[in-house]
Amino acid sequence: MDLRRISQISIEKLGQLRRSDGFLARLVRSRGVETGIIADLGETGETGLLPELVEYALDSDRIVREAAHKALTSLIACVPVTRLLELDSWMREALNRWGRSDTSWMKMQPPGVTKLAVAAEFGPLALASMHPNGRVREAAVRALAERTDGSELPFLLVRLNDWVGPVRDAVRALVSARVRPEYAAHFLGCIPLMLRVEKGQRGQHEWLTEAVTALFNNADAADAMQRGLHSADGNIRRVCLRMAVCGNSMAARAALSAALDDPYPMSRLWALKQLTGSADLAAALSLHQKLSGDPFMPVRLESLTALVSHGIEAANDSLTAALLDRHSSVRELARFHLRNRFDVAGFYRCAIQSSNGAALVAAIRGLGECGTAADTDRVRAFSSSPEIRVRRAAVAACGKLGAEQSQEALLGALADVSPGVSAEARSALALIAPSVMPELASLLANHPAPFVRKNALRLVCCLSKWARLPLILRACRDASESVAQPAAAAVSAWLARYSSSYMSPGDTQLSEAHRELMQSQEFLSSGIVQNLTALIAEWRKK
Repeated sequence: MDLRRISQISIEKLGQLRRSDGFLARLVRSRGVETGIIADLGETGETGLLPELVEYALDSDRIVREAAHKALTSLIACVPVTRLLELDSWMREALNRWGRSDTSWMKMQPPGVTKLAVAAEFGPLALASMHPNGRVREAAVRALAERTDGSELPFLLVRLNDWVGPVRDAVRALVSARVRPEYAAHFLGCIPLMLRVEKGQRGQHEWLTEAVTALFNNADAADAMQRGLHSADGNIRRVCLRMAVCGNSMAARAALSAALDDPYPMSRLWALKQLTGSADLAAALSLHQKLSGDPFMPVRLESLTALVSHGIEAANDSLTAALLDRHSSVRELARFHLRNRFDVAGFYRCAIQSSNGAALVAAIRGLGECGTAADTDRVRAFSSSPEIRVRRAAVAACGKLGAEQSQEALLGALADVSPGVSAEARSALALIAPSVMPELASLLANHPAPFVRKNALRLVCCLSKWARLPLILRACRDASESVAQPAAAAVSAWLARYSSSYMSPGDTQLSEAHRELMQSQEFLSSGIVQNLTALIAEWRKK
């Protein structure tokens, strides 16, 4: 949502409103026309109209004034609570910069706030709390404090970061007076705004967090706490969870247990850490059984770590199962604790013969992580599997066990129909790119799939300085922008880093580079072409 946006239709209506607002027009003014335009603008939901309409809030004509109050209230209701700080800053900027210094709104003094306070609509008073004049803002927040329906709370919270000390002090007292059970639901809706306010640099706001935490742990505010713990907003759930932990132990533990099912992964992780801090063996085992399949790796890792802290014997079965976890960090933790009591590589060798699906993928990757060069044939056999994830795992394992022994298989994987398998092969071939230079050059020039040519280009960039120059110059003419643009960037980078290596080119390399440069010069900037031409000519003289 763009707070400043105004549609073309609204701009045209504003033009009509301005024309009816001139001196001569006011002599024969038509209230029906003005109020009709203001009412229509108020129904658009375009918050960019707020600075345009706010000056009518103090109009001398009561009917126009009331129409403006209603329109402003309707528009400000469209602003999300989390963006009130943005609105506060923008309103002052708009009113100060857009030639409105002579309007009745900008000239308003504190007594003028009294007229807004008695109005039926809430919007003008809320906007007055964002006025550039500090005395007007202070008067506005004190008038806002007369309301007790909760609508004033977000605008009071915004002023906690006011740059004028007396305004901040006044608002702190007004907000503190509202920290009571009947306001718990209103504070719940303002939690996202409180998070923004707490980051402000003007004043210290720890008192607000402490006060609201104490409020939510009050028995009379239990309903608000429960609504917060089950809110659709992840930030509200997270804050309420942290506040619940500060309360009595039974309610805190219930909240933490419920948070283990929270869709927000960091909330699950935080709740798990709180629970495992004082968990006994039975509780730690129960937590791990519940969370061993959690989609968020840090949660699985934390639950396994907590279980191991009670002893290897207690966690032996869980550690063995974790050897087939889909994430390398969990597998590594399991291998670390089983290293002196278990043949992990042997376990993986058996697993790849008897497993399938995700377990087979984990076994192949695990054998690649802890196996020996003798295991290369075992994992390479899966590089032709019909399953993409199995092929990816086999390619990754071949690269770790020894890419030199699997050059043919890895080059075949680089040209795989799956972009993921090709990318995995690119990573595996990175260290041995010079030994497969002819094959890379052929793929870069002839393979029909752009992603394969792009991966071949990235490997070509691992070659020595003069070996890669002709190839990347040729790639600048590639039919696919996804290859040609990175190739042109590689040529620019080659030229920029030219002096970092004193390697001398051979005659063949110079001839190839000059030929490719002449054919690709229309795809490169004139400066790069001139510099490369001069450089190649200089080396030819040598």
